[in-house]
Amino acid sequence: KAIQRLATAGNPNDPEVNFRKCLFEMGNALKDKDLKRLHYWGQRMLDVTQKSGNKGLFATAHISYAGMLFNFKRDPQLPLLLEKGGRIAKQGMQQGDAACLPLVIQFYGYQGAYAQIRRNFTEAIDWFLKQAAFSEEHKFLPQAATAWYQAVELARRKDNSRYHTLLEQAYRAGLPMTDDEITSSVYSVLVADYHDYVYANKLSAVVNEIEERMSRIFGKGWKEEIAQMKKSKMRMLMQPHTIIAEETAEVSS
Repeated sequence: KAIQRLATAGNPNDPEVNFRKCLFEMGNALKDKDLKRLHYWGQRMLDVTQKSGNKGLFATAHISYAGMLFNFKRDPQLPLLLEKGGRIAKQGMQQGDAACLPLVIQFYGYQGAYAQIRRNFTEAIDWFLKQAAFSEEHKFLPQAATAWYQAVELARRKDNSRYHTLLEQAYRAGLPMTDDEITSSVYSVLVADYHDYVYANKLSAVVNEIEERMSRIFGKGWKEEIAQMKKSKMRMLMQPHTIIAEETAEVSS
């Protein structure tokens, strides 16, 4: 109750307060696996945010609602929310709403995860590549690295003919990243995998380039450190919808 009061405190006519109230109720409905109640509060959330005229808030409502429906992945509302929410976020971005740019990036990722759940792996990879390209265009390089990771890992497991090409492209895409961006993103995992590939293929110039950079950032035991990071941090760096998609793909393969 105390958390609920905190989440919904403020002017009851404020769209953001109403948004938080709906979100809280949707979380409770999800916990109870009550899809009907989830839809009731989800629709209310869409209504109050649309009336606000705030594109960023309206798009956020769509992505929040869609995110919860990943737990009911066959629900017909899910693709509609993704398509409409992505369109609203793009409109808001064009109108200068800074909050909408990261939302567009998220929508690309959600579309990729939704295609993955439906076992449309080529489509999913293409969505993640769009997410990476858009993120790079707007200098969101850690987010681009996450998108590359999703595309590369999916290719490795489901479309191996594309794997090494995408892995190399992912490596090249991350070369402009700062040391801080590398240590706080999944890019280092991609680099370690690419290092294995170029080492096996005796591409010594690239091997040296990688080893020099990664040793400087992580120290001499960089590969062991990255392997450990991959085990412990990977799920933290991934968003919930992609974890659900991964688990679904594993169960059905």
